[in-house]
Amino acid sequence: MSIKVLAGFPGVGKSFLKIYFEKNDLGEVSDSDSSFFSWLKPGVRNPDFPENYITHIKERTLDSAFVLVSTHEIIRKALIAHGIEFALIYPERKLKKEYLLRYVTRNSPFEFVSLMNRKWDDFIDEMEAQEGCVKIVLEKGETLRSIAGDVKWAALFPKVATE
Repeated sequence: MSIKVLAGFPGVGKSFLKIYFEKNDLGEVSDSDSSFFSWLKPGVRNPDFPENYITHIKERTLDSAFVLVSTHEIIRKALIAHGIEFALIYPERKLKKEYLLRYVTRNSPFEFVSLMNRKWDDFIDEMEAQEGCVKIVLEKGETLRSIAGDVKWAALFPKVATE
């Protein structure tokens, strides 16, 4: 498996995976926030989005162990349209309370936590229906870092599996 693009649902531990990889000299992990590419300024969409984001992702895959990207539908569709293999990482549906607590604990804005509370099932429906990618469904207490050493995902995280 040579997947370098990880589309991670909010709260799955993208930032912690990046820190872990860099701290342990396992390679650079590019945390590529789509908001830097989708807006020209507050309230004004970038007409080049998502193509500008896809270009960035392609460039980052050349020198990064992984590129962490958004799970927004427009991004998932663009990844597939460009033939970019990716893993979609999201939590089990029943973990809504755990994830809402993660958002509060990390000081996410109230509006974000409220949105995730209201739209949880819709977002999980989208993840479950997604085709054309490897799916990693996190169970209770799991994060990207905790599964990086899991034998089941060793092909995705070979450097971690061999440490």
